Amino acid sequence: MRAVATFLAREGVRVCVVDRAHFPSETPSTHVIQPVGVQILDELGVLSAGYSASAMPLERFTLVK
Repeated sequence: MRAVATFLAREGVRVCVVDRAHFPSETPSTHVIQPVGVQILDELGVLSAGYSASAMPLERFTLVK
């Protein structure tokens, strides 16, 4: 949602994002951004900041259920 809001704001649309989630969450997370998410971060111009903050690109990973 925040990415959509950013794209809209860049086009001149007034936006307001309200998030009702509570943090920290008890839901486990892999902390992995899927390829399409990486593409969106790049389009937003913030991908390099993630890499600067020690994020590391993965070539592959295995998820075991």
